[in-house]
Amino acid sequence: MAERNYKYDNMKFFLILCVVIGHLVTQHFSKELYPSMMYGWIYLFHMPAFIFISGLFSKKIVDNKCYDRIVPYVILYIMMESFTFFADKLRGKGTGSLNFLSEDGVPWFALALLWWYLVTILVRKVHPLYILFVSVCLAVIAGYTTEIGPFLALRRSVIFYPFFYVGYILPVDKLARVYKNIYVRIFSVICILGSLALAVFGTDFLLNWIPLFRGRYLFSEIETGLPTVTGPLWRIAMYMISFLLTIAILTVIPGIKIPVISRVGSKTLSIYFFHISVMKLLYAFIPQYKRWLKGGHSTIKIIIASFVITLILSTPIFDWPIRKIMKVPKRKEQ
Repeated sequence: MAERNYKYDNMKFFLILCVVIGHLVTQHFSKELYPSMMYGWIYLFHMPAFIFISGLFSKKIVDNKCYDRIVPYVILYIMMESFTFFADKLRGKGTGSLNFLSEDGVPWFALALLWWYLVTILVRKVHPLYILFVSVCLAVIAGYTTEIGPFLALRRSVIFYPFFYVGYILPVDKLARVYKNIYVRIFSVICILGSLALAVFGTDFLLNWIPLFRGRYLFSEIETGLPTVTGPLWRIAMYMISFLLTIAILTVIPGIKIPVISRVGSKTLSIYFFHISVMKLLYAFIPQYKRWLKGGHSTIKIIIASFVITLILSTPIFDWPIRKIMKVPKRKEQ
């Protein structure tokens, strides 16, 4: 049996923690300075990195055309959309009716994974440079036209697809050699420190650009002060920044088994599925949690609350049903 690569489990733990933190800030702390710094930094890379890793480990499913491992994403999407809708209804925030055809919220990722797998199966024998060129062109078009929008999560699916495809075409063993290169390590530390400095000292500037990294907005909806005709350059810059930070963070993430962290990192699908509904219900129905979270030192409390939510949602009671739906076998620890 091949030795387990814990680097990616550890990275996925870090990324799912970033997802929970980002959504907690968006829900309740978007106007506070220090949470905004954290939010700005996280959104530079966290979803592109998650998507890249998904593509990295999609090779077996794509090359063998394992549709039985892909179609269940439809079920996952419908269930997640329903859970989120009823969570909003329970806390008195829901409006309108349940709509599975238009998705611009958290469940988009489940639907996008379905499209990415299916498209990659279809184009797997086409030269990668052609696919990358066409996918980037479509992502640029998605920034200008409303025809590619929230319908079936198409805008985000199109804009983020290059990260999935690059993950698919890159060999894992060659990436491992990249991580060990001393110059790559030094450059990675510089990239991470530079991005953190931007988040701390250029918060307002960064927050103006973050909608570009979220993939849900037209170029005309992003308040940069620059003409939208330069949108293609924005998109390319977004890809470069997100990809560089993804590789940089992967480089510095340890590749050893870390108690709790590595285990939780192998169960990110259940955490993603349940986290937004749980966060909304906790805030709406547990006054003690709301008072504690809204007290002083909000940044520290956001991290603590996100860590606890992440750990709880990785337990078997949450992980087991998602694995059954997705037909994912239980992983054996090495």
